[in-house]
Amino acid sequence: MSGMEYKQILQENKLYRSELVQLLEQQVKILQENQMYDEAEEAKWLAIGIAEDEKKQGYGYLENARYQPVKGVIA
Repeated sequence: MSGMEYKQILQENKLYRSELVQLLEQQVKILQENQMYDEAEEAKWLAIGIAEDEKKQGYGYLENARYQPVKGVIA
């Protein structure tokens, strides 16, 4: 899938490019630069899947982790 198709999927499904999704997009770029096209394609679909999950649950995985206290940790 091209970058344009990827963006179109995000827009059509009203998906948010969270911090985790953007991190995966950076990995896609690195994979493509290293001619690892199958892995880049897989990372794009993973990013879409994560964006869908985050939309369903109403928050991003990384954004939520930053604000949730971890049991046993003293701030």
